[in-house]
Amino acid sequence: MTKRKDTKAKAFTCRGAEALITAALLAAVFLFTGCPQSPENQTQNPSVPPAEQKVTLTVAKGEHVQKAEPASLTVDKGSAWSAIKGNITVTYEAGWEAAGWKFDSAAGSDISDTTVFNENKTVVALAKAQVAPVPEKITITVTGGEHVTVHTENTFTADKGAVWQDIRSGAEALVTYEAGWEAAGWKFDSAAGSDISDTTVFNENKTVVALAKAQGAPVPEKITITVTGGEHVTVHTKNTFTADKGAVWQDIRSGAEALVTYETGWENEGWKFDDAAGIDVNDAALFNENKTVFASAKPLVNPNLRIEGGVLKGYNETPSGALVIPAGVTEIAECAFENCTEITGTVVLPASLKHIDWGAFKNCNKVTAFDFTQCIQLTSIGYEAFKNCKADAVFTVKAGGNRKNLLLNSKSDIKASQITEVP
Repeated sequence: MTKRKDTKAKAFTCRGAEALITAALLAAVFLFTGCPQSPENQTQNPSVPPAEQKVTLTVAKGEHVQKAEPASLTVDKGSAWSAIKGNITVTYEAGWEAAGWKFDSAAGSDISDTTVFNENKTVVALAKAQVAPVPEKITITVTGGEHVTVHTENTFTADKGAVWQDIRSGAEALVTYEAGWEAAGWKFDSAAGSDISDTTVFNENKTVVALAKAQGAPVPEKITITVTGGEHVTVHTKNTFTADKGAVWQDIRSGAEALVTYETGWENEGWKFDDAAGIDVNDAALFNENKTVFASAKPLVNPNLRIEGGVLKGYNETPSGALVIPAGVTEIAECAFENCTEITGTVVLPASLKHIDWGAFKNCNKVTAFDFTQCIQLTSIGYEAFKNCKADAVFTVKAGGNRKNLLLNSKSDIKASQITEVP
């Protein structure tokens, strides 16, 4: 009997313990789910800083600052200026540029990229005058015609791009006129050169010539010469110049020549009146009225090259430097320039070229570029025509057509990356 009582007592004790544990668990559940959490126990969203983790910056403008936006912005406390300044847009008055930032006023302390903001602050955008670049200078040399005395020191400097009316006084200060004579105008280079007008622009070193006339004598009447050109001639945008009425061509031709340039491989063939079909302008041609003169071009002749019937077969003496193949050449013969290691720079090929035979430029390993941009008639390039040229030599061709393929298929080890196509 005693044993049975002990067993019942133990069973009761176990059941009592289980009940106590269950009650404790229920109380815990009630405590954590039934009661609202205190502010101290609430979990905060770490991605949203509390208000006390933000600071406000007020953005102010210094003198000559047109706009600084926004007028204020809120940033994280502890942010560096380098991370903040990109959010502010500042514009300046004409002739002014950024000069940095300061705290509170233009007299405040500097703000650097590493400055950290831990409290509300006012930042001020500052401006400074832009520094104009120093103009490039050119030299004007002053000479004089008859009855003009030029000072020993006969040069002065001027800003590149200046016009004559702004720099003429510098030239006038260097000349005097004989008794009974006075200024009659200025010309370029010589008494027979082209006239210099108030609007003439000086972009390079120049020589100007002071002319004289008897005091009281009338100023020569002026006429206008208009310059045009044919194929392979480029005429400047400003294509007119003035000359004295009654002048002859040999005295004013330099004024026309200054207004034209010729394509590579071409040179002046002569001048005609009005157009390509006009009559020739000879040295003694008299100009008594406004006229138009027309420049024509011809292929530049290189006497060192052996050309027969349009075929360039070679040379008399080893060529050196850059090489321009003359217009009119239709074919470059086999091995014409093979092993010419003294050719350097660019080789320019003409529009008339149709065939380049095998080995024509083989082993020309100092040439930096081959210019095919004029070669619109080219139909064939021979085997190894450019073999063993510089590995980084540039071949420039007109876009379209098959010139690029001709080069790549010439067995000259030319890479596609070496070929540049232009419009």
